[in-house]
Amino acid sequence: MTRPYVPPEDFEVSHDAPQPGSGWTWGEVESMLWLHIECRRSGCAMRAAMVRLRREMEATSTSFTRVSS
Repeated sequence: MTRPYVPPEDFEVSHDAPQPGSGWTWGEVESMLWLHIECRRSGCAMRAAMVRLRREMEATSTSFTRVSS
């Protein structure tokens, strides 16, 4: 597996939760979790949503899912 793309230092990372109904692939979820690795204990809504999506993908053996409303 290759490392996800890491943006330049001055790149703004949104910590807002993703929009309901938005679709995510396994790779996108993993990349977002990498970008939010420092948010483990800060209550980041994006990280929490990505963890839920990854667990859902693992449970259903899928590589694409949508954010529930």
